[in-house]
Amino acid sequence: MDMDDFQCSIDVVIPVFNGSRTISNAIRSIESQSFRGKITIYAVDDYSTDDSVRVLENLKKDNENLYITKNSKNLGNAVSRNIGSKLGNSSYVSFLDQDDIWMTNKLELQIEAANAEPEVGYIVGMQQFKLLNPSIIPRWFNSEWLKSPQPGYLPSTLIVRRSILNLIGGFSEDLLIASDTDWFARARRMKIPYTLLPEVLVEREIHSDNLSASTSSNLDYLKLLRVHLETENE
Repeated sequence: MDMDDFQCSIDVVIPVFNGSRTISNAIRSIESQSFRGKITIYAVDDYSTDDSVRVLENLKKDNENLYITKNSKNLGNAVSRNIGSKLGNSSYVSFLDQDDIWMTNKLELQIEAANAEPEVGYIVGMQQFKLLNPSIIPRWFNSEWLKSPQPGYLPSTLIVRRSILNLIGGFSEDLLIASDTDWFARARRMKIPYTLLPEVLVEREIHSDNLSASTSSNLDYLKLLRVHLETENE
């Protein structure tokens, strides 16, 4: 890592909803990064009904760069990500879901790639899956994904230059599930240069309560498909 990395700053946004079981591990994976620039964490609690806020407040006692924002009602992941991304002013913005874990070198690899290719607007990497209960595979999950790392076009692997995030715009707030898919589709349609790193950057815990398992997900993806087809035909 060179001196440019020490001068670099990154905002990390974590949307939190009833994440008291996993949020500590997620935040510790940020605090354990090999990247040595400034990392500021913005945890946006989306009106949790469990002990998420108390857990976050305890974590904040040991991390002065952790900030907690509380939504006055449940607004969804997309809104929470958009709120969090506007709270900071770092040159890079990254995201982490409450039940995902970053590999220790995640940010270091991405900043090295960004420094090597200044024209690249955002960087993602590979993801690996871990079953919360090895004996139970949720019906919505493809067990083939357990055999090898998969491309991670999702917020938890994403780091984006703030200027590019402002250009692409935030996450679509009318989509409960597919707002991240919509974001990457818009970025590709705008032909924003990007890099997919070959390394695993995030470990994803799979369980029956993952947001992807929601019965509304199919409706969201259909809505998303219709929007992008209409845009392509304009």
